[in-house]
Amino acid sequence: MIGLPGEALADFKETIELNRTCLPDETQLAIFFPYPGTDLYRTCKEMDILPPNLDSRFERSTPNLDLKDFSNQ
Repeated sequence: MIGLPGEALADFKETIELNRTCLPDETQLAIFFPYPGTDLYRTCKEMDILPPNLDSRFERSTPNLDLKDFSNQ
């Protein structure tokens, strides 16, 4: 899972390197989605990284947070 609140580019690169080291047979990528009512949603709100219109139709497939080190593209 990528795109968690507080994640930095170095964290992302470490995840990639871990997967290279482990040589898994398969990998899957999921993008974090801040579900309302959860602790991580509250964290995102406190960090002011939530979009104005959070749309759950795109959960885990489209970046939703405004993270400093990651483009939403």
